[in-house]
Amino acid sequence: AIDMAWKCLTEEFKLDTSRLYATYFGGDDSSPADLEARDIWLKYLPAERVLPFDAKDNFWEMGDIGPCGPCTEIHIDLRNNADRSKKDGKALVNEDHPQVIEIWNLVFIQYNRNADKSLVNLPETHVDTGMGLERLAMALQGKQSNYDIDLFQSIIEIN
Repeated sequence: AIDMAWKCLTEEFKLDTSRLYATYFGGDDSSPADLEARDIWLKYLPAERVLPFDAKDNFWEMGDIGPCGPCTEIHIDLRNNADRSKKDGKALVNEDHPQVIEIWNLVFIQYNRNADKSLVNLPETHVDTGMGLERLAMALQGKQSNYDIDLFQSIIEIN
């Protein structure tokens, strides 16, 4: 799934790879780091743009119990070159910066969280994936805000 996401963003959509960052689950007391995802990303990105994060950012759970798993996210730095030269985008990933945004995530559903908070491997695993259409449009159209993309501008101009 990571290979497919990368190819879609870089070969089909032709996004600038120097603006892309990947995050992965760095591990915690209840489950190990997702080194498989990290290692796949390292085929495409330099190590300084493959970033570990904690469960808050890179472990998906639907609720207190049920299917869950580590996730990896693709972020893009849409700031202008002057701003990029002042501060590395790496420091802005997962910091709610309006131009350094997540555009795609891949959740590796491999565990079930029990009521006692323990994790049990699922008998079947899968990948749940999602991409923000408005965020992708922002990147493809070179906009600094979701509201500036053509999809929203056509609505805003009517009203």
